[in-house]
Amino acid sequence: MTTSGAPLAKSQVYLNAVEALGFRPRIDDDGDVAFRMEGRNLMVMADEDDRGFFRALMPYFWRIDSAEELTRARQLALQLTSEYKAVKVFVLDDYSNVSASVELFFDEPAGVLPVLERCLVGLLAASREFGARMRGDLDS
Repeated sequence: MTTSGAPLAKSQVYLNAVEALGFRPRIDDDGDVAFRMEGRNLMVMADEDDRGFFRALMPYFWRIDSAEELTRARQLALQLTSEYKAVKVFVLDDYSNVSASVELFFDEPAGVLPVLERCLVGLLAASREFGARMRGDLDS
């Protein structure tokens, strides 16, 4: 809450929360919160039209360079989505990149605060496992 009693913008709630976790976030041109975590780019989307919807996104963490890799990436994305709680791994529409997200519903933006770090760690873990499996470092 602000001193006037009006609720904080989602972007400000998320910016404050990410800062409290020890990161250096910024609000991007779309009003979303962008930051780096262990060398990866992450975003917390701050769509004010749906104050109860939370989405953290790790965009473009894997580049797809061949048709064979696209097939493997699609299969692995489905597998990891089923294995990781709340994490969605997906191949984007242009079929050249893989991203991951966590999407949740809360009554208000601050509802995500107790689980925010767990959401971010889940994204990081799923992206790392995706990379390791694609490189053949781990069995599927």
